Amino acid sequence: TSFIRSPGVRLVAVSGSTSYDSAQQDDDVDFFCVTRKNEMWFFMVKTLLLARINRLGHRDEPSVCLSCVMDDGRAIAEFNEAKDPLFARDALTAKPLHGLEYFQRLLTRATWMKNFYPNLYLSKINSKRINSINSDSGSSAIKRVLNSYLFHVVGRYIRLKSNLLNRRLAKEGKVSSIFAVRMGEDHCIYESVRYRQLREMYSKLTDRRSA
Repeated sequence: TSFIRSPGVRLVAVSGSTSYDSAQQDDDVDFFCVTRKNEMWFFMVKTLLLARINRLGHRDEPSVCLSCVMDDGRAIAEFNEAKDPLFARDALTAKPLHGLEYFQRLLTRATWMKNFYPNLYLSKINSKRINSINSDSGSSAIKRVLNSYLFHVVGRYIRLKSNLLNRRLAKEGKVSSIFAVRMGEDHCIYESVRYRQLREMYSKLTDRRSA
């Protein structure tokens, strides 16, 4: 986190099984990150390179997975919109390493989470007054173009690498670990078969409670 921290990085948080305190020995360390608008793919290039270098020197340590990365505008839109209880649970259990105040301001926009986890939600937003958060007004045209270019170049590499890894997982019979990548200029999100099944389970529980 100290290496990737910069003015363009709004939030770096541990997520996934590590944030739930349920990680297995061979699990990756998942991260949820938010950057400023039109700076996400600069961040992706830098972080992926640093993760690769770190991996070469520390092969016994868990791999780093940027499982959910988005820019400021996308993050605000995602937290504003009422979603399923799994999204709320993931967000509320994330452990910020950088950008705690920003994270709390994101949560104040997601009052719908209180319907699922009232006590946890109130404990996370803290009792003190938190200023509202607004999306970045924009950035230079050059940054916008470069960010778009990096998305197409690095995004192609990520898709290729993901396909190769999914083939290996299929051969090893680890079907639940096979994943899809949702990607755009403002987001890059990995979702495994296991995670999608978990979302369906949570949605069914919510539907039953509503009925």
